[in-house]
Amino acid sequence: IGLYNASYGPQYECKPDNNPWNPPGDGLTQQNIPFPIFHILQTEAVQEIVQCYNKYNSKEVYPLCSMQMKSHMFGAVDAPTCIRRTTYQTTLTPLSPEMYCDAMGGWNMVASLKPLISRKNKTKSDSTILVTAALDSRAFMMLNTAPGNSLATGFITLLAVAKAIGGISEKQKNELNKNIMFVLFDGEAFDNIGSTRTVFDMQHMNFPVVKLEDIDSIVEIGELGHVDSQLYVHTDPMSAALHKSRLTQIDQIIAEINNNAQGINATKASSSVGLVPSSLQTFLKSRNLPGVVVTDYDKQTKNKYFFSRYDELKNLNINYNGNTTDEEMLQLLQPLAQKLSNVALATAKMLYLEAATTSILPPEISLNTSLVTEMLFCYLYKANCSLFTEATSTNSVTKLPNFPYNRYVTVFQTSTTGLPIINNWGVLSRNLLAIFTGEHLPDNSTTCQRSLSTDETTTYFYFNGKLNNGTRENFCVKSSSFVTKALAPAIEDNELTSNVENYGLWAESRWTTTTFNLRMFLQHDEVNQGMTLLAGLLVLLVSFTVVYIVDTKAETLFQPAEPVSTSY
Repeated sequence: IGLYNASYGPQYECKPDNNPWNPPGDGLTQQNIPFPIFHILQTEAVQEIVQCYNKYNSKEVYPLCSMQMKSHMFGAVDAPTCIRRTTYQTTLTPLSPEMYCDAMGGWNMVASLKPLISRKNKTKSDSTILVTAALDSRAFMMLNTAPGNSLATGFITLLAVAKAIGGISEKQKNELNKNIMFVLFDGEAFDNIGSTRTVFDMQHMNFPVVKLEDIDSIVEIGELGHVDSQLYVHTDPMSAALHKSRLTQIDQIIAEINNNAQGINATKASSSVGLVPSSLQTFLKSRNLPGVVVTDYDKQTKNKYFFSRYDELKNLNINYNGNTTDEEMLQLLQPLAQKLSNVALATAKMLYLEAATTSILPPEISLNTSLVTEMLFCYLYKANCSLFTEATSTNSVTKLPNFPYNRYVTVFQTSTTGLPIINNWGVLSRNLLAIFTGEHLPDNSTTCQRSLSTDETTTYFYFNGKLNNGTRENFCVKSSSFVTKALAPAIEDNELTSNVENYGLWAESRWTTTTFNLRMFLQHDEVNQGMTLLAGLLVLLVSFTVVYIVDTKAETLFQPAEPVSTSY
């Protein structure tokens, strides 16, 4: 459900014939497809299918090569019905419940630049600037087919902003008049699950420390993968009209980008189409506040492979092949990294000026382009990289793969003890946020382990660190970071029917590994099949006749054997 409707900005409502922000999009992911779709990963199987087709089907004469695919799933009716039935079965038979489906969702990653004070100890609320980006992607298939590389450039830029402004001292952080909080939303690909839950938790005092009324403004970083020489800053014309005094913030963002982002010119996006689809829309539906969305497009997105398996590095003009080495890939990523670095550094400077209410920028706000290059490499090309290895917890046993992590949101999961089960790329993103914004303590494992207690506002991490002469330089970080649920509120407030449209409830069907089946065979024409069926029926009829005759004449046909005499 979008921001605009008949009562709020009807002229901006997104319709096929009015303000289409993604004209090439056909809405395929929203359609009900009444048959299974299979994605075959094995190259050998694909080759066999193609060979069978070319051999028998190209001539269009029988026999034809045919395939039969089976995929049984337990999903029932719709998401509310399916989840309600699953919940009922779990309550009724807790030992062996019949599970139909699971709610889509994950965990939002949050980090505060300014050290947080728990709600019970604070005397007043800090005005907070939210810097947000979507973390997840979407695709038909869950495996390695949801790269979402264009959208990933948004949260990579957010991490770069966190690194640039996180370089200021702890004293400077504490002296900020406004806090800066970085939020990576999960589940945004499915009706903004992450931001919807965040707003819900803030309204019901379930979000650590920050309430909805504490938010000063929001800066959202959207797609930047196709940024060329022009950058666009989007706003909601309706809320902007109510916050005319804050319009200077938009001008400040544009001015900072133009002054610091070399080779990139920022401008206000066209107001004729309203605010583009974004997490900011979710907040504006609950509270009217100033906010902007920074993207690489104006009225219409430049990425025609939006939420598609084809949204890969080549879609970002990174031309490589199977023989490209890691060093060559890093070189290929540098031009894009330079542009994102320019945008990130300019945004970081703007945020500091806004939060500190000063005109003097500290020299600590800086950014190395090589870091952004490595983040692009790790997120979009190969997760088995030095940056991710260094940012992995010392007690982690996860083996990093030689391919990028799939960012499909999947289903909401917790452990038996209620602790979050977070996907690997989500954990790494949280770790990077903690490293970039947290306080680095003395390199002493005893100090860090002794402080490993985690509360509402503070978390301690102990990371691998860089490899030096075969030894890891472990380091400890004290961070005001945490995770929050990215799960539709309709599930937990028992509003599966009345509020499901407002909450964006999605579910994924359960299945078993044995339900997936594919077989290939030759199919003859109808006459041949009819004759085969007729021959089978005749054989069946003759068989019944013979059995009947034999059964009725059994006494005649089968004489009892003479008893065997036994002498002792």
